[in-house]
Amino acid sequence: MAVKTASNLKRENMGSKNLLVATFTDLDDGDTYASGLGAGGVFAHWFQRTDNPTTTAAVGVSVAESSGTFTFYPAENDATGDLFIMTNK
Repeated sequence: MAVKTASNLKRENMGSKNLLVATFTDLDDGDTYASGLGAGGVFAHWFQRTDNPTTTAAVGVSVAESSGTFTFYPAENDATGDLFIMTNK
């Protein structure tokens, strides 16, 4: 478990919401990302994996959020992908 920093962070305006796209290159089970959005700052989030897992049973990445901190639970370590965060901030 380690604290991760996004290798790339983009911000897009979507009317009354903003979309943050944080790219990660090496996620292991239990790694965290502190977005700085704080409690109530996250409207919705999802993860899109971009690497090729070794088996079809190791495809997903579950992501839990609490007070703007995200914890990753990939089915297989060394996952790469993009975390999409919708926010009012």
